[in-house]
Amino acid sequence: MNSIKYHNSYVIIDLLLNHLEKYLDIGDRTNIKTSIMNVIHDSLVFAAPNTGVGSTMLGGITRLLECLKKSFQIASRRSRTPSKDQNEQQFQTAVINVIVPEDFAEKLPDFQMMEIIKCIVTSLPIYHQSIQEKTKDSSDTNLKFQLLLLKTIQNIILKKRSRQSTLTNSSKVTTTYSSEQSNEITSTLTTFPHQLFDPLIKMMSASESEVRLIVLEILQLLVDRRYYADKLCKIRIPKDISQLGLPTETRKSRLFDIAFMKKFGHQFCSQLYKCILIENNTKKNFYAIYCLMNLVTIEANDQDVLVDVIHFCLEVQSAIIKMMDEDQQKLSKINYHCIHALIAAYFNLISKLYDITSFSRYVDQVIRNRELHAPYLLPPDAFHSISKENLLKHISKKCLFSQEII
Repeated sequence: MNSIKYHNSYVIIDLLLNHLEKYLDIGDRTNIKTSIMNVIHDSLVFAAPNTGVGSTMLGGITRLLECLKKSFQIASRRSRTPSKDQNEQQFQTAVINVIVPEDFAEKLPDFQMMEIIKCIVTSLPIYHQSIQEKTKDSSDTNLKFQLLLLKTIQNIILKKRSRQSTLTNSSKVTTTYSSEQSNEITSTLTTFPHQLFDPLIKMMSASESEVRLIVLEILQLLVDRRYYADKLCKIRIPKDISQLGLPTETRKSRLFDIAFMKKFGHQFCSQLYKCILIENNTKKNFYAIYCLMNLVTIEANDQDVLVDVIHFCLEVQSAIIKMMDEDQQKLSKINYHCIHALIAAYFNLISKLYDITSFSRYVDQVIRNRELHAPYLLPPDAFHSISKENLLKHISKKCLFSQEII
């Protein structure tokens, strides 16, 4: 490869991809496919640092994603042959290693990283499968493929953040919202181009809980610029929020963040509303929703955004109370309780973090009422198995948050 000029390096990759595609559907050629992928990997690592992510490279990634999709389809047909299935998995791993090589992707500028992520997102099965094509086998295959692509996106962002964190520590720069030398992801306009934002937001209401969880975690990574997610990953009501290590002083609002939330905030809240009311949510889903709600509020640091999320919480509370009153068994009892606990924890944190005295006092009063009369509506009890005495159809108004008072 060293004898090849950089501007010609993708010609070699194109020839290798043509060679690979000839072997895709040949039954006993998985080892050859994997070997070709390893050569493509080395070629890409050689070419990319000097040529960046151009249309040629993105075209190559699109072709690799098609190869990956075909591999999943082949694996589903060979599910009864463990050895062949294992070979196919090795090939799939090799493809992913080419799409996200550790020594290349993490060094990309944000806009080029986003180009790769957008390329992966547009390859998700939700874009390409008609209703007529949906069989049980195809659905299972597409779910596995979808999860792999989402985890790939997650890994790309994690590697990028890991590198930024290392640069910050090595240069002894305090991690703040914006650092000219270390933190590159500073604008929602670059972080959330609509080609990426729209599909991710729509997948927040996917039917599979594991898909929703990864999507929520990806959104957390993209929103969390000051590395607060780890401090907000569990739903709890601390007596002293200073122990969480969150900012005691709010930063100056950034116009592009506010403009972004004003443009897409309604769409975000609408999909989050659907997400939180889906019946197969797990404890991890609720934790991820809670974390994302807090990150959006803290990072936007705008009064209108805060009001929107508070209204969102009150609408969710009204919806689940209505479900209980009308005896609509759309959610399990434990999920009803988890949602009530999530809202209480959010109100408790935000009211104290932003030092809204009257709001904070009211939240404290509702929490005290719940401690006395309905502890199963607070964390951690809400997330544990519930006993029969907790299966109450009606909840006392003094244990609920009043929209009129707030």
